[in-house]
Amino acid sequence: MVVLEATADAGWTFTGFSGDTTTNSITIDANEVVTATFTQNEYTLTINTVGDGSVAKSPDKATYHYNDVVVLEATADAGWTFTGFKRRYDY
Repeated sequence: MVVLEATADAGWTFTGFSGDTTTNSITIDANEVVTATFTQNEYTLTINTVGDGSVAKSPDKATYHYNDVVVLEATADAGWTFTGFKRRYDY
């Protein structure tokens, strides 16, 4: 019996084995084929504003992947000044 171990890279999730086994072990009694399947994690980016103005994101997508780069451009409305971005855990 051979024990299989699948380790996902950052931003990915292991979703299972398929082929000649769907578990993490296989008894070798012939030529065997096992596929380890990984899916890429998806993340959302929510932009909140305090005061009057808008923020554009580029690229503007519904979801992003680990290590994607998103450029944010803040535009203050008349009479307002943009003072900076804060991440949620900065509060």
